[in-house]
Amino acid sequence: MDDLAQFVKKCDPKYARKRPRTPKSWKREKERRKRYEPKSLPKFPSCDHNQKAFRCNLVSCQDIRKFHRNFYKCKTKIDQDNFLLRYCLVNQTIKNNPNSKRKLTIKYNIPVSGGGRKPVCQKTFLDSLQIKKDRVQGVMKRFYLSDGSPLKENRGGDRKSEQYEAKRLSVDWFLEKFKGIESHYCRSQTNRIYLPSGLNIRKMWRMYNQERDEDLKVKQSFFRKIVNNSYNFGFGSPRTDVCSTCISLQERLKNEKSPIKRNELMIEKRIHRLKYKAFYNIIKDENKDILTITFDCQKNQPLPKLPDQSAYFSRQFNFYHFAIVQGNSKTKLTKENVRSYYWTELNHAKGSNQIISAVYHFLQGTVIESHVKVLRVVCDGCSGQNKNTGMVSMLGKWLYSEAPRNVKKIEIIFPVVGHSFIPPDRVFAKIERTLKTKEVVVTPSEYTEVLQENGTCINLATIPVYDWKAAYDPVIKPTSSCHFPFMRSKRFFLTRTKTENILVQGEETYRNEINKKKL
Repeated sequence: MDDLAQFVKKCDPKYARKRPRTPKSWKREKERRKRYEPKSLPKFPSCDHNQKAFRCNLVSCQDIRKFHRNFYKCKTKIDQDNFLLRYCLVNQTIKNNPNSKRKLTIKYNIPVSGGGRKPVCQKTFLDSLQIKKDRVQGVMKRFYLSDGSPLKENRGGDRKSEQYEAKRLSVDWFLEKFKGIESHYCRSQTNRIYLPSGLNIRKMWRMYNQERDEDLKVKQSFFRKIVNNSYNFGFGSPRTDVCSTCISLQERLKNEKSPIKRNELMIEKRIHRLKYKAFYNIIKDENKDILTITFDCQKNQPLPKLPDQSAYFSRQFNFYHFAIVQGNSKTKLTKENVRSYYWTELNHAKGSNQIISAVYHFLQGTVIESHVKVLRVVCDGCSGQNKNTGMVSMLGKWLYSEAPRNVKKIEIIFPVVGHSFIPPDRVFAKIERTLKTKEVVVTPSEYTEVLQENGTCINLATIPVYDWKAAYDPVIKPTSSCHFPFMRSKRFFLTRTKTENILVQGEETYRNEINKKKL
């Protein structure tokens, strides 16, 4: 009690040292008091209630100080309201007086030293905590009317979303109409929608406001926030190496006026789209009975690669890279399932004999498990390297004489022209990303170091390269004499019979098998 009396005396201005008060000194005095004086000090009980209902005289100053300190240890309003519920009791008023408007009765308690609680009057309770009666009565009333359910914070929060709900739904309905352009198959897991490169958020916002009435128009910031938070949109860069058929049909549809011809063009475009989607579904197949390999050639790399302008116009020789990937399009690319064959223009040309010899070497060194029954070979339809009788002859020879007995059939698949995205393209993208950072490449070994980061490298000069064309010419009949249209076919089937013969079949579609198998 003595410490508290000294503190009150120190803070009371009437005990301050008498000195002339100037405006500046009075301002310093006010700042000093604001800094050292507590915002709320408990008022000690001034009432002498000593009844059955109120025991204010039994509550000491230490009890009030401790009660006050525990209340303000609660940092949030909900915690303080729950603190009040522990020491207050609310009941419905027994109306002895019919003119009384009071509906609830609140009883107040303060914990005392030694354990237990003492009932106190409202004034002592409020002065101890330095709060107003409206706050306590509001807490008790909400608690009573909610049948004892936990208190909730109703202050603050989002109070504007409901006002703009109609505009938000209108923007969502507008954005759902956008359909993404064709994306690379390896991006299918990201769920990102790639819109045409000519669009951006500002253009989309202008399109939206042009279509809507005045009461549904929105600001650009409102529109941009919805796009960025709720939609995984991406705006692609202008495409290169696009399918010529797709471009031709799209431009013809823009300029065609006749409804009948427009309908024919739309049907043709849809059939074209279904074809390349059927191809992508095939290379995604995860059947354990099928072993899939895909191969392709990377674009020629110049040697030497120099920033010198005179070297650019000088004669250079090419570095060739041929990649074979084991697994379907969903398989993760590792050094174990990527085989890179490389050579230079000084060692070999870039023709069908080199490509067929590399595939033959790969098949000879590949361990095929016992449950595999079909070998699926996927490559582009380049007639000079892949789609020729030499590749068919080599695969037939391997199936006849060297393949395990569990492999009964080889399926060769060619994509739709312009839609030949296969796993080797992902390998080439990684390599080219690294080569962009190299300004000078002088020797083939520098290219080889980049290839070794993404696969197992084999120099084509270290393996035998056979003259397959001279070997199969006396045996295989020309493509014009085949029992199926060779160049229009998208799938070739080589089947081994029980009599150790190899039957060949060609199909123009990816799903149906119409033509017959013949020797």
